[in-house]
Amino acid sequence: MKQNRKFLILGVTGGAGSGKTTVVEQIKKAVPTVFLHCDVIAHELMEPGGASYEVLVKEFGKEILEDGNLENSPISRPKLSKIAMATEESRKRLNELTHPLVQQAVEAELIRLAKEDFRGVAVIEAALLIEAGYKSICDSLWYVHAPLSHRIRRMKEKRGYTDEKIANILAGQLSEAEFKANADVVIENPDGDKAEVLADLQKQIRVLLKDYVESTDEM
Repeated sequence: MKQNRKFLILGVTGGAGSGKTTVVEQIKKAVPTVFLHCDVIAHELMEPGGASYEVLVKEFGKEILEDGNLENSPISRPKLSKIAMATEESRKRLNELTHPLVQQAVEAELIRLAKEDFRGVAVIEAALLIEAGYKSICDSLWYVHAPLSHRIRRMKEKRGYTDEKIANILAGQLSEAEFKANADVVIENPDGDKAEVLADLQKQIRVLLKDYVESTDEM
């Protein structure tokens, strides 16, 4: 596929609350971008009729549905999370069932972009990008780094997460050392003056994507 496309496939990952979406928004400002948000795709596939819907109901039971007695009732994300995240085994099983289906959807979109002669950057973003095996299909893998204390504060203030939920999320993610060991690039996203931080992110991104930004400006 690489020989038949004219765009960069960029993986963006990082721990919860690190600011991955903020980095993607800055990439969009620098170069034409198609954003493939794996969490969003996963939720779409869980809708009735979606590729993940039946396999999840079969695995975890109708207890995960908003109305277990109603045919094709939507999956309740809080109920699914409570059941699937209860043990390490069930968490692993959830990932085994959903990640391949999400990756199939991502790869289908990349094929479509190649056929349409898209020029720019296709960004694949997910917290579990490395664990799910996306590194092999990315030209470059970026790790968005922010201090743990800042990430925890962001999750509390922006998402309203409890200490227990944050602890469960962090327990299921790679350590900072593991992220860095697998990444081609580390993007620093510290706290501070928002305008200053965004300006610095934009500078980092434009340097890293220099060839793509310049070729886009010339079009």
